[in-house]
Amino acid sequence: MKMWSALERLSNLLGTTADWQDKLGNEFAVIQRKYLRPTDRIAQTYPCPKLNSEYCPRGIIKHGSDDFAAYCRQSPKQCDTLNLKKADVILYEFHLEKLALELADILELNPINKITIHKPTRPIKLGDQQLASSKTIPVFFQINALFLDLNVVIQNLYVESSSPVIVLSTSLKGLKDRWIGAWRSSGIAVLAISNLVSRPVGSNWIGMMSLVDAYDKALKSQTISVPDVGKGDLVVNRTTREAKLYGHRLELQPRDFDVLVIMAIKAKAGSNRVDKEVLFKAAVGASDSDDIEVNPNVLDKRIHNIRTAFRAAVKDKAENALEILKTYSKHGCGLTISEEEIVIIE
Repeated sequence: MKMWSALERLSNLLGTTADWQDKLGNEFAVIQRKYLRPTDRIAQTYPCPKLNSEYCPRGIIKHGSDDFAAYCRQSPKQCDTLNLKKADVILYEFHLEKLALELADILELNPINKITIHKPTRPIKLGDQQLASSKTIPVFFQINALFLDLNVVIQNLYVESSSPVIVLSTSLKGLKDRWIGAWRSSGIAVLAISNLVSRPVGSNWIGMMSLVDAYDKALKSQTISVPDVGKGDLVVNRTTREAKLYGHRLELQPRDFDVLVIMAIKAKAGSNRVDKEVLFKAAVGASDSDDIEVNPNVLDKRIHNIRTAFRAAVKDKAENALEILKTYSKHGCGLTISEEEIVIIE
């Protein structure tokens, strides 16, 4: 999911629509509608196609109330000047509080009176998780921004906390194993949020793993739990939009891939059956909130394409490959492969 990396890369969670689109790719439309809010601030820079100089990105100059230009600051110029409107240079902020509330809800945390955000790069308390022992433990969300040392952030929590904590980070990049022992012995676990929740484009949040189970597993682990992206019967890479079955690349059309992603996420969460209405919306690129009538012919074509890709990729295991994707009459379709053998790369 590109949203996590976008939050890490955009300073103070501010950017023009072009900045956000550059970082979010095909997720932009959904994220813009749900989380981006216009501010009254004007950007000082605009994305550059080259980014090969200390003068990149482009600068912005104002000619009139609705007349702006993005210009190359190099000499000689390396890219063209763009004529822009005010709407193009307004900074949009990410509604972090809304995301925090949604994460607390999907993770089923005990609510707190108010989610407080001091700075986007500070740990944000989402709520409390009740453990099997009936004890509760605070849960924090952390954006692993490019300029942060995540080890220092977690260490500060470790020093400040009088009890164990769970930190859900946008990524685990930069964490060092030598820090883990002291944290683990104090009941502190650092987990990648992408291993716990996912959000297919145009759909609602889906829980992928119990937070209690993930916490227990992290405390028992000797090192940071990072998925081995090279193993698994089915590997789905949502960043590159590629999929492999038994190590063989699948040739899929964009909408075929979207349908496969939802089935993989559901199977990873322990469900091998997805309603046809959910799959059909993915097949046509519709939003989860859209009220549309399922056209079985369209969905059947996508399922057929995925099965054909399975068979072509794994000729020596063709029968087994076709058995991985099953249809359940009018109820839906799903993957029969076990959740342990599915790897989803965000």
